[in-house]
Amino acid sequence: MSIVSGGKWLCCVSVPGAGSWTSSSRPWDEFVASAHFARSVDAARRNRTPVLLKGAFSAPQWTARTLSENFPAGAVCRVAPSAAVSFCRESHPDVVDGVTKALSRALVVPAAELETRLNGEAASPFVYPDGEHLYVQALAPPSLLRDVDLSFLGNFGARDACRVWACRGGVYSPLHYDAQDSHLIQASGSKRVVLCPSTSLEALRPYDAASPLARRLRVDVRMNGMNAAEAALRRGDERGLPDGAPGPSGAEAYEQVARGAVEAIIEPGDALFFPADWAHHIESRGELSVALSLREVDGVLVGT
Repeated sequence: MSIVSGGKWLCCVSVPGAGSWTSSSRPWDEFVASAHFARSVDAARRNRTPVLLKGAFSAPQWTARTLSENFPAGAVCRVAPSAAVSFCRESHPDVVDGVTKALSRALVVPAAELETRLNGEAASPFVYPDGEHLYVQALAPPSLLRDVDLSFLGNFGARDACRVWACRGGVYSPLHYDAQDSHLIQASGSKRVVLCPSTSLEALRPYDAASPLARRLRVDVRMNGMNAAEAALRRGDERGLPDGAPGPSGAEAYEQVARGAVEAIIEPGDALFFPADWAHHIESRGELSVALSLREVDGVLVGT
């Protein structure tokens, strides 16, 4: 990995454990001087590319106790039977009628239970008797945001709603894409992020827009390892896809994804911007990973 001081990476960063999807030619900017932060994000917006800001703010290093104290009435979480915690529209008719099985469930976890589970202590399951993983996905209370200075974003104000994402290491959000530009702001622990541009979405096999899994992608870059996902693309593995699902297969699909994929590790104090329709896999590392997220449209923060 080569960093130009006060400037940018001219190539994608190489990180330990990176698979061969990581391109060495996709531009990936990392600005280390605070004066460049606003300029770098503006450039990323214009170019529709991601940018990683290293040391953008002083990380508060929140703990499980911090979160439980700031969510006295409990926090909205998702629980899943595996480490892959995918969003699912539980109110969708197909889920309600049992046509499609929900991959996770949303519920409010009491403050005391929140601390216990985020500390990795044994607890009775809420939904899945054979074991479950928890991912906090709650709006951040003002009391929590007082611990962090987000002025590096420029247009951040008290009216903007941040979402807190907190979980134990190993929990991950499989590939999906958002309809708005996003900021991911790391407060505690770290995350491994794999990003794929919108031009690769077809090869990554998105669910139909009318599906309860809309904006989720069928290719999983972590399940059974990245090499397994690569092999599935190379051989045109169609298992689990609806009959006649359009999209490239085999070597064509692999090349379409590999051409633009980038990968990085974000650590406390780092902030990652990525455009709408960029697929992203986000894997938490360390004992506890806590981040904030914000969304924006046309450069204006709109909360999340």
